[in-house]
Amino acid sequence: RWLAPLQLPGGGLHGTQMRLSAGPAPSPRVTPELVAQVAELEARYADVPGILVENKGAAIALHYRLAPDRREECRQAMRDVARHLGFSLLSGHCVFEARPAGIDKGTALRELAETEPFAGRRLFFIGDDTTDEDAIRAVQGLGGVGIRVGAAQTAARHRLTDVSAVLDWLRASLDR
Repeated sequence: RWLAPLQLPGGGLHGTQMRLSAGPAPSPRVTPELVAQVAELEARYADVPGILVENKGAAIALHYRLAPDRREECRQAMRDVARHLGFSLLSGHCVFEARPAGIDKGTALRELAETEPFAGRRLFFIGDDTTDEDAIRAVQGLGGVGIRVGAAQTAARHRLTDVSAVLDWLRASLDR
């Protein structure tokens, strides 16, 4: 919706949503088991201040930024969800996320790289999040350029300090 009316190829939600050609994106696969796990977490944390259940459609995130003392409880709850669904568990800044196993931003990038208009081109990926590291490694493995934004540990061979630096780099690239 941010690019409307454009409907470009792309991936979302760690690669669980893929649109390989122009047109509407297919819906992510949502199972009854996933719906039940979301409902169970929402019921469990509905009245708990500082904890937010985020239903991402094909994934679930449990945010505890405003309740950092409940970190271990949230971690265990999401471990149970991931185990029940056969999902992978991701840990982020004050969030745990369960997503389908074997799917990440790197698998999405590799899939897109095989399709037009990306096939045969030099790829660039810019990311600022732990989950972006999969795509950074993938793009570099394909001979492209991975760029990490910020000071966090990274596999990227290039780094920019912040969003302003990214915008400056993009403008300078266009000028060349």
